[in-house]
Amino acid sequence: MMGLGLALCIGDAAAALVRPARQERAPAALHQDRPQMLEGRVVAVRRLSRVITIRTPAGTTHQVAIPAGAKVQARGANGLNAVRSGGVVRLNTVAGRDGKRVARSVAVR
Repeated sequence: MMGLGLALCIGDAAAALVRPARQERAPAALHQDRPQMLEGRVVAVRRLSRVITIRTPAGTTHQVAIPAGAKVQARGANGLNAVRSGGVVRLNTVAGRDGKRVARSVAVR
């Protein structure tokens, strides 16, 4: 795939929808995602679906899925039980298959 003009770094995720080789054209669709750090106050915690909603200092809200294998750093509690509404968290996230953010790690402050 020459001529895409795409720079990837360690930790990046990329996907391309490519036409068959005989058509010698650019990819029909290209998606690149770099890990994103989010920090904010927890607005809601849905424990059964493992999704939290945070509000950043800029005022934007994000819904982030917390998979069972995500690393959760907290004092005193383990896993998703450490995340409480009103608390402050720092998340290292990537885009999931459905386009929503998925946490790789969670630090509860």
